Amino acid sequence: MSISKSLSAVIFLYVTFMFCSCKKDFVNLNGKIFNITNQTFIEQAKISIGGTTVQTNKNGEYKMPNLKINTEYILNIEHKDFVSITRKIKPNLAKDLTANFPLIPRGEEQIFNSTDSIISSMKGGGRIIIKPNSFITKESKLYRGEVVIKATFINPKENNLIIASPSTFISSDNRPLQTFGMFEVYATTVEGERLDISREKPILVEMPNISQLTNNVGLYYLNTISGFWVNNGILTYDKPTNTLLGQVTSISSAWNADDPCATTLVCIRIQVVDGSSTPRPYFGVGAKGVSYLGYTGISYTDANGFVDLYVCPNQVIKFVGDIIPCCDCLLYTSDAADE
Repeated sequence: MSISKSLSAVIFLYVTFMFCSCKKDFVNLNGKIFNITNQTFIEQAKISIGGTTVQTNKNGEYKMPNLKINTEYILNIEHKDFVSITRKIKPNLAKDLTANFPLIPRGEEQIFNSTDSIISSMKGGGRIIIKPNSFITKESKLYRGEVVIKATFINPKENNLIIASPSTFISSDNRPLQTFGMFEVYATTVEGERLDISREKPILVEMPNISQLTNNVGLYYLNTISGFWVNNGILTYDKPTNTLLGQVTSISSAWNADDPCATTLVCIRIQVVDGSSTPRPYFGVGAKGVSYLGYTGISYTDANGFVDLYVCPNQVIKFVGDIIPCCDCLLYTSDAADE
């Protein structure tokens, strides 16, 4: 009898030890979602990683559990009133991660009949022109009825909006991009069901020429699964109207007027320390272009306070810390150079 009890105790301790050891491989992702234009927190924003979705509370707070360390994740944030964003997250220490994200408000809603020709103005400038009977449901069936459209032009030169852009500026062939403006078209039924457009009826787009280009520029859509921008045509410079004209074949994600600023990325390694020169592990830092419009997104320092950021070569950049309302931490400004 006493031997049986001893064995039970050993087995129990062994199982408990193994369980605790495995748990160290997983961390939680916590943070806040807020409106970049007025610094207010956003309630009911949906944060998704893979098949897991959580929602912010009234204070804009969220918690995404059980992320494996040293694993890269694609994070998507959605809210009906704000431009959706996609970010990459990679926990690199066995410690919970804090990541705060600003969102850009969408344009005011406009209601149209799907069987009509539609001209919708974009918040921030520009417009979209939609042919009759262009909308389809998620089952790819033709939709007939009223359509609610929120069209938004994102000027990356305005109010630091580049930090809240739909994604960071890397192309699907791993080239660094510089943006000349982005836009998102969010269309739903009156009941709120998301709609797309038929590829056979592309939308015509007129974008403001904010950089005063005199030539054509690449047109990229955001792949929300990979987080990369994918080239899908060109925007043509129209001299009489000083606009960029193009066609898009889907409104399932954002679009970008982009061109590569170089053929390859440059890696810059920095170390974050406090006032006593002690390294700061797990500190969020990113690189924002000063001489070009691009942003790396936030990456996190390792146990020794080091982080690698990939930027356009021969450009001036600004290092910025993780952003929360009323706080934009400027760490350093430097010419980018090879490591």
